[in-house]
Amino acid sequence: MKPKLFPPQAHIFVKDKDPWINIADKNICYDEMYDPKIAWPKESLDRYKEYLESN
Repeated sequence: MKPKLFPPQAHIFVKDKDPWINIADKNICYDEMYDPKIAWPKESLDRYKEYLESN
């Protein structure tokens, strides 16, 4: 696997992470699940909406 090709866009549930887990980019962290309407770019929301409508 090549994890650097797919870096995380956000870290969720960080309040429950084990202390030995190091999150390098602390700018994109959520203690709980985030609201996609706020956190996702418009393109992602549009794509998700299109998916939901087609299934």
